Amino acid sequence: MSYQLFSNEWVEQFSSEVKKGPSLERRQAVDDHYWQWIETCKEKMDIRLALVLTEQNHLDRYAYFDLKKGEVADSHLGTEEERGTADFILGGSKDDWFEIIKGKREITQNLMYRKLRLLQGNLHGYFRGIYFFVEFLRAGTRVPTAFEATQNLT
Repeated sequence: MSYQLFSNEWVEQFSSEVKKGPSLERRQAVDDHYWQWIETCKEKMDIRLALVLTEQNHLDRYAYFDLKKGEVADSHLGTEEERGTADFILGGSKDDWFEIIKGKREITQNLMYRKLRLLQGNLHGYFRGIYFFVEFLRAGTRVPTAFEATQNLT
C-alpha cells in the first residue's frame, strides 16, 4: 500500500517511521560517534518542524511535527496559517519530494543540492542540527509514497 504524498495517512506513517529510528542496516553502516552526536543533538530538539509541499497554485500543503527531545510527540496536516508556529520549515516542490523519496541521490546530497530548502527558521540552528534533520527525513522516506501524476514525474 502506498500513501498519497502529504495526505493525513502519509503524515501518520511518516511519524511512525521516525519514531522507529534508523534501520538496523543504517545503524550498523555508520560510525557510532555519528549516532552519539545525533542523541546529543536530540536533547535540544524541542521544536516544531514543518515539512511543506510547495504548489504552483500557492495551495501549499503543510505537515507539522512537534518534537520533544528529538522524538515525535505529535504530528498533523496543517495549514499555512499555522506556519508562524514552526521553528523550522523545510519545503520543496513535488519534483523535489520525488527526488528526496525515490531519487538516486543520498538525502545529504539532496539537501546540499537544495532539493528541500529551509523556508523558515534560524539558519545557524538548522546547520548545527543538520544530521538530525537528515536522519529525520531518511526515516520518513521509508513510507511507501504515491505521487499524483505530473508531466515531470511520469
